Amino acid sequence: VRRHFMDVYFEELDNRKLDLQSTFAGQIGEENMAVTVRDLFFAGSETTSTTLSWICLYLALYPGIQRNLQAEIENVLGYNVPTLNQRNSMPYTQAVIFESLRCSSVAPVGTARRVLEDVAVGGYIIPKDTLVFSNIYAAHHDPDVWDDPHNFKPERF
Repeated sequence: VRRHFMDVYFEELDNRKLDLQSTFAGQIGEENMAVTVRDLFFAGSETTSTTLSWICLYLALYPGIQRNLQAEIENVLGYNVPTLNQRNSMPYTQAVIFESLRCSSVAPVGTARRVLEDVAVGGYIIPKDTLVFSNIYAAHHDPDVWDDPHNFKPERF
């Protein structure tokens, strides 16, 4: 039973250990695993840290939102440590997080994708094998999608 990323990675290490051309083989495979785990750890901690910094900034700029958030937290949690089971009982908290992610666009450009076949988009032909990137910032601030996109409004969620 696969439980997480590491189980899949260990499977590949085992399946490709005799393929000397594979990046999963031998010492290189183990080094690649260590580098990949490090990258995942740092990427996760960096985005979490940056997101929390943006949330603190928005709460400082919008004290009314901060009061509403604090009221929900006190009402649902009291002085208890939060658990995932309480997540659905805290819609305003989730909305503040979602709106912070939308406004800050911590990762403003998406991961590169390769076009698998020629495709027409908006009257333009994008040839096969072209690398494309999504502009997440533009999507998060598009006035055709979001009412008043440059203002922090958790209630939109």
